[in-house]
Amino acid sequence: ELDSQSARIPWELLDPPSEGGSLAPLGVRVGMLRTLVTTNPRSKPRRASRQRALVVGEPADVEPALPGAVEEAERVADLLRERDIDVGEPLIQKSADEIFSAFYREEYDIIHIAAHGVYEEDDAECAVEDHCEACVRSGVFLADRRLLTASEFENLRAVPSIVFLNCCHLGRTATGEIAPPKLRDPNRLAASLAEHLVQMGVAVVVVAGWAVEDQSARGFAECLYRQLLDGATLQDAVRTARELAYQDRADGDVTWGAYQVYGDPGYVLHWAERRGATGQPRRPVFVSHQELVDYLTDIEVRAKDADPAEEAALHEELRELQIDQRALLAADGETNFAMGRAFAALGLYADAIPFFEKAATTSNAPMDTVEQLANCEGRAAFDVFEQDPKQAVAWFDRSVERLEGLLQVSESGKRHAMVGSTLRRRAVALKKNGAARKEWRPYAVRARNAYSKAVACGPPNLFYPLNCKISLDLCLSPRSVDPSEAERARDNAAGNADPWAAVGEAEATLLAFLASGEGSPEEVAARLIGARNAGVGSTQREVDSGNQHLEALDELIASRGAIRDRLRDVMAELQNLV
Repeated sequence: ELDSQSARIPWELLDPPSEGGSLAPLGVRVGMLRTLVTTNPRSKPRRASRQRALVVGEPADVEPALPGAVEEAERVADLLRERDIDVGEPLIQKSADEIFSAFYREEYDIIHIAAHGVYEEDDAECAVEDHCEACVRSGVFLADRRLLTASEFENLRAVPSIVFLNCCHLGRTATGEIAPPKLRDPNRLAASLAEHLVQMGVAVVVVAGWAVEDQSARGFAECLYRQLLDGATLQDAVRTARELAYQDRADGDVTWGAYQVYGDPGYVLHWAERRGATGQPRRPVFVSHQELVDYLTDIEVRAKDADPAEEAALHEELRELQIDQRALLAADGETNFAMGRAFAALGLYADAIPFFEKAATTSNAPMDTVEQLANCEGRAAFDVFEQDPKQAVAWFDRSVERLEGLLQVSESGKRHAMVGSTLRRRAVALKKNGAARKEWRPYAVRARNAYSKAVACGPPNLFYPLNCKISLDLCLSPRSVDPSEAERARDNAAGNADPWAAVGEAEATLLAFLASGEGSPEEVAARLIGARNAGVGSTQREVDSGNQHLEALDELIASRGAIRDRLRDVMAELQNLV
């Protein structure tokens, strides 16, 4: 994980000594990738609607000539066409005007450019160390005073999945002699462009950090694309491409280490077939616990916005990893924790429990392992209550027992709220399955008390336990509801940095309406839907969390009366909006 300064360092060449010197450099063996620390990266960028690529090779009238760039562009274009990707005519030796026109004419999922690059610090008087952004002129060189910069990429019609920028081909003069690279600081251009592209949401950024040898460069690019188009993970694809470039290198050629690749290790091109050359499903290869942890974390991210078919595919992928990676999962806390998180993101809480349990017995488990385990036990208990009430009760009991044990060690609003959530789920599960009021009410009372303790701790996200407490007050003793509490929850949520703040503010509005009739069901429903679309509720786990308040209210509120009538009106409006 790098910042804009450390991204300039050629980490790919890192080569710790090996016994006898027989091993390839580390960057070759592990498929080294980079991630950038960025501020406010674009969330959920819009991708191209079609499988279309833009390929640019050696703009016209640029010296010195780049025969290697021309051949690379032709080979990449041919490869993409073979995979039924719309490439059109590759822009080889075209003018800057033609390139700019094509750049904005279509939506592209892949952009590949082989050309000269420029990185110039224009203001020698700049007081900022290494110069500020305004004093740096950098980008792909298209013509005299014409650059393709990060700003042009930001104005694309859609954010590409892959951007491959090779601005470090060796040029040749008219007599065929090798000319020095036009670019003086290729590592700085690579870091500068990569930072902007990652910030705008490009999933995979490939940039060359220094001059590359033409044949090795072509081999790396072709191999990387073939692997990604076959459905390989980014980490596997980079490892294979580096190995090829390393094995085919001439003496002194370090092209294999020139390419700096930014992206998530588990990234898979979203429309690629996950099959290798044999036609069999591709299985990822990991050489360390951390690679597997990164891959599982990426699955957790991919679970966001996944449709049912994609969720089923991710579930199957986790099942395969569970079998294939038994050795790495054997006794490593971080790996088991990541596996549990990935299952939980898909709403498979019962499947997640054994991994959190195993992680909790290790010495390197994350600090919140027991909290995650208790959370999944409470959620799984709710899911299986009707089919297996005995197992559900055991999970409910263990969840509360674990959390209360943690509270004995260190009290926090979060842990009190988690106790409340488990007890509320138990009350709702009992009511849904026909239990009498005297059976479910004690759990609802205990849940309300737990939320009250959470409120007393004054957590930053006060709106969450306070909303939960108010909702249970409405169910247990509606006359005791204090209208000012909903206003307090709303005030806390407004401007709160918590990702659930918008939902919390909308739910406080709902509770105020149920308690006093303030507002209208149409307004309340619209605010709830708007808040849910504001960035949370993507994974199944988040959807489940978002539904808790409404489900508890719908089950536990009295069957008759003004509060029930108002809730019924809101539910009807929500159904209409959905």
